Amino acid sequence: MSDPEQYMDDFLALREKHWDYLFDKATVLTQDPTIAASIMDETFLCAFRAWRGYAKNPDLNVRWWLGVVLENVHKNLNKY
Repeated sequence: MSDPEQYMDDFLALREKHWDYLFDKATVLTQDPTIAASIMDETFLCAFRAWRGYAKNPDLNVRWWLGVVLENVHKNLNKY
């Protein structure tokens, strides 16, 4: 995964595949689609930054991992 374009393409495919599930989860957590969209942006930014380390793990349940990232983003936004 040394090719930056392939890395980006792989991550964008992952984002597209899991977007609906995560947006629904974010909307349930926030009860507001506008806030849910903001949480989604932050979730995928955090996930993109960490993806290089996780992409090599064939046993990773990506949907679960993204859900955890989303929950942590939501918790961190509610701290303040």
